Amino acid sequence: MEKKKVIFFLFLTFVFLFPEEVGVIKNSKGKIFQNYGEEKEPLKRGDIVKDSLNIEVEKFSLLAISLIDGKSEVSVFGESEFSLNIFKLTEENLFRLNISYGNFLIKSDQKNFQIKLFDTFIFSDSSSFFVTLKDSVAKISIIYCNKFDVENQFGKVSGKENDQIILIQGENPYKVEKKEEFKSIEKSKEGILEIEFEDFRNDTIYVNIEK
Repeated sequence: MEKKKVIFFLFLTFVFLFPEEVGVIKNSKGKIFQNYGEEKEPLKRGDIVKDSLNIEVEKFSLLAISLIDGKSEVSVFGESEFSLNIFKLTEENLFRLNISYGNFLIKSDQKNFQIKLFDTFIFSDSSSFFVTLKDSVAKISIIYCNKFDVENQFGKVSGKENDQIILIQGENPYKVEKKEEFKSIEKSKEGILEIEFEDFRNDTIYVNIEK
């Protein structure tokens, strides 16, 4: 029994000291940090994103991550904090994005890409969507999806293309009609989305959202 405890402790120590690669930074702008306990490591284009480590994106900063599955991208805008987990449950990796706060664009062809926000899970299948989380209120705007569910102990709601879902901590998620978290969203015929966020000075973000 003691031997098993020692082996398990060594395994946890190895995971903490040598976390697995989850993705690589495709693009970045501004101040971005990956936290190793009390130490902060600055991140830039080409750097590796590690499993379970918190990442902080400061105000007026941008970050785009390509995950190692080659099917998923996470873009982060403005003041945000999050971590990514990878689970090897089957032949395909399962990814979970844990959001503390901030603005996120997720594009994934994974059949089961998960998002965790406080007490709630988002389960998405081959989808692209925005998540903004501030002061325990999340707004989720779906661009396209094959399947999209938001679920917690209070209830469950399913979404489709162009739906917006509101989530308040400790309450049932629900759908609304208006999209208010962005100043403007425009999609061109080429599938390029132009986004202007509330907390950006004069930055315009162009994101390719085509499948």
